[in-house]
Amino acid sequence: MPISLTKLISAGATAVTLAAATAASAQTHDVVIFDDAFFPAVIYVDAGDELRFVNNASAARNVSAGDGSWSSGTLETGSSFSQTVEANSQVTFIGTSLGENPKSYSGEISFDPAPLSE
Repeated sequence: MPISLTKLISAGATAVTLAAATAASAQTHDVVIFDDAFFPAVIYVDAGDELRFVNNASAARNVSAGDGSWSSGTLETGSSFSQTVEANSQVTFIGTSLGENPKSYSGEISFDPAPLSE
């Protein structure tokens, strides 16, 4: 009986360690919103990473998934919005200015290795 309890405790500790390692490896990537573009326009991520959209435009903006699965709502200048990237996430995001003549522009999420990465 003590052996099986030891194995159970060991397995539980391993599961906790793996979960912590996965959480620790997730990264936050900043995407800056400008008046007519995102920087970077293509962001290289892994599933579980977080995108933080920071509005540096001269007026309020909205950022959303190309398929409408998520939206920031109105982001005033200087505010930010975060979205966790899942393995099946939409790969296009859209920025939209607000007002009479709204303009849209897009960015892309890529699960490929970043160029020039080791």
